[in-house]
Amino acid sequence: MGSTEKIKGYQYFNKGCAVKAEEWQLLAPVRNMPHGVINLNHIIQQKYRKDFLDLANNSYHIPKRMGPESIVYGDKVICIKNEPREAYPKSKENLNMVANGEIGIAMANWNKTQFLNVEYASQPGITYGYSKRDFGEESEAILELAYALTVHKAQGSEFGTVILVLNEPCLLLSKELLYTAITRQVNKLVILYNKDASNLRDYSNSKYPEIAK
Repeated sequence: MGSTEKIKGYQYFNKGCAVKAEEWQLLAPVRNMPHGVINLNHIIQQKYRKDFLDLANNSYHIPKRMGPESIVYGDKVICIKNEPREAYPKSKENLNMVANGEIGIAMANWNKTQFLNVEYASQPGITYGYSKRDFGEESEAILELAYALTVHKAQGSEFGTVILVLNEPCLLLSKELLYTAITRQVNKLVILYNKDASNLRDYSNSKYPEIAK
């Protein structure tokens, strides 16, 4: 849980909530299909965030659902575009920049329902405001749900625990993709696989010792 802080008339709840946003991460090779990240994100949001999805429809204290994925207060999100954006609190030291691939948590600015505020794990204590225009029909959404990510999108990132969802047949599954996926974890790796685990040996050779291990 984060803290509550009032800054120049703005009251932010759960400040610091993104500190552990990268403690765990679901990964999958594909976006589409029942086992892809779009459906996985939808399942997790409907299972564990249903109360807040309903609250967003009926409350005057938190923002309405935003974007095609109905992002609401408390959701884990990822920025999918490099862009300059004003940071809060305003300070010369703040980056005022959000990079493609940054993961954070949507948080509340009480009674300022036109903005969905996001704190990113890479910039603790700093928030960025998003409005409906960032999810407009004429432009692609800047934020997406991030409970599950594609292996490609997670490349270069590290997470405490990685839960890797593999479903064969999968045309994208390869030694390179599997190596990238299993080396994203720092502490623990869990593989959910619809075949016998011995099948994964086919993807191992001396060039990929982590896979063999």
